[in-house]
Amino acid sequence: MYYFPDYVITVEPSNYHYYVWVTLSAIFNMAIGYCLIELDLHLPIVIILMSASYIFSLGLAVLAKTHSYSLIVNERGDLTYQGSVIMNGEILENSYCTTWYLYLCCNRSLDQKNMRLLIWRDAVTDNSYRRLCRIIRLKRQMI
Repeated sequence: MYYFPDYVITVEPSNYHYYVWVTLSAIFNMAIGYCLIELDLHLPIVIILMSASYIFSLGLAVLAKTHSYSLIVNERGDLTYQGSVIMNGEILENSYCTTWYLYLCCNRSLDQKNMRLLIWRDAVTDNSYRRLCRIIRLKRQMI
């Protein structure tokens, strides 16, 4: 019988998430502005509509800031999510990690439904990010 130590990982709100949201909303608003100009609307009306849309997008970005939560994981891939609710589960093989974010697919042990978590690199410490990447690679049998 092997002993698998548990690691407690605290996930904080990410600045990368905010930057991606703001950049995508700016690109979307520029596309809307281009379409409005092509419809021959007057420039002041286009600027007012684009500004209102962008301010609305920024307001949504501020509201979309996530709260911090904790993950308790071990090398085998067992996971406990401790946020607004507490859930136990297992990390699945279709999880993956990139240099910017982790995409965790988990199977909840209570109702056997899938749960997905997107964890940006700046939301956890470097050691925790490397540890999660290693656990995902172990789960996918890449190590």
